[in-house]
Amino acid sequence: KEELGELLKESTPFEKEEVDTTDLLNHVVSFITKYVILTPQQADAIALWVLHTHAFDVAETTPYLSINSPAKRSGKTRLLETLEQVVRSGWTSVGSSVSSLFRTIEMEETDNGITPTLLLDEADAMFKGKKELDDDLRGLINAGHRKGGKITRSVFQGGRWVPQKLSVFAPKAIAGIGKLPDTVTDRSIPIELKRRRSSEPVARFYFREVKEEVEPIVNGLVSWAGENLHRLEDARPDISFITSDRSADGWEPLLAIAELAGSEWSERAKRASMMLSNNEDADDTITIKLLDDIASVFQKVGADRISSSDLIQGLSDMEESPWGDYRGKPITNRHLAKWLKEYGISSHSVRIGDKTPKGFMREDFADAWSRYTPHVSATAQHPESELEPTTEDMFGSADVADGNTPEMQEFELEVADVAVKREVKTEAVEDVVEI
Repeated sequence: KEELGELLKESTPFEKEEVDTTDLLNHVVSFITKYVILTPQQADAIALWVLHTHAFDVAETTPYLSINSPAKRSGKTRLLETLEQVVRSGWTSVGSSVSSLFRTIEMEETDNGITPTLLLDEADAMFKGKKELDDDLRGLINAGHRKGGKITRSVFQGGRWVPQKLSVFAPKAIAGIGKLPDTVTDRSIPIELKRRRSSEPVARFYFREVKEEVEPIVNGLVSWAGENLHRLEDARPDISFITSDRSADGWEPLLAIAELAGSEWSERAKRASMMLSNNEDADDTITIKLLDDIASVFQKVGADRISSSDLIQGLSDMEESPWGDYRGKPITNRHLAKWLKEYGISSHSVRIGDKTPKGFMREDFADAWSRYTPHVSATAQHPESELEPTTEDMFGSADVADGNTPEMQEFELEVADVAVKREVKTEAVEDVVEI
């Protein structure tokens, strides 16, 4: 990382006819993570947001970055300082009056034709101030995430006070200690920082050296925007996996940029959106993905039933999905039960060979698939052969005798189903709840 600046100078990666979006995103990630400790998903989301500030002129909505930490000295201010170097027309504010923020946006747009990127530090103190200040700040945030957003304020003109509409639509990164108000988080991509350990070194941030180091990246960002605004204006990225309208509005411009960079960055952006989105519908977003991936596991198994443990293992093995590393750990039975409960799905005893572990039948998901993931193939919802016995599940374990005739197999399955129903009734009486 310490050699990044020299490498950038030597390679001059953006001195070519057209800037490569993938290279540009990777350079922004490298620059920011040189000075701030971030998770891969946080770094990807921030890099996409940086490019978004340069393509802001064609954006219909803008997601805020909500940068917070439980205590001081966790990197919030340093992250804002690095962002100021690469965002378009960055303007850092600490303790500024809300009226000055209104007027800064309006003045920059009127005088320079450029919407500034507001980088607000110590926002927690602003929200804990006077009620009038708090209300004004909430108004700035509530109206400022969608194109055309304005607030009305009285200004003194011609010897009298007259109402004037002021534009507040602008990219904003808002940093503070502790949980920021729902007004902020509901329209934001959360970047939760932790105080770094001694084993997590970062480079010293010297403003003069950083200015020289980042120059080729900034030049690339400016060139890239000029080349891609028309593409982004017409872009309609896939947001079908996001069920919250507000979350989809925020991520759409970032996903459009990711699609320009190709399939790898598209997957990285989708993963970041699922891992980071922090709003009341976040669980909805991830459970839709869960339903989709469960269908894939059933297809891979090729059976009509699966144990809970094997389902979790199958989900965790999916490299492009978050289940093997959900908030730093693989998902558990508790996660699965919580998410599926929302769709009226719960585990029950299933006959697999000579065992009856807790698990699921394919048909348990049919209603949810048809309602929430209609893109799931008909094969996933309705297999060609119903109730086929499985002699070997996806993990190679089964104790079913070979050589059974189809008639014997059908008879065994009918007996197994009766046994399962009896076991479920017994467990209901005993009030046993497990996954």
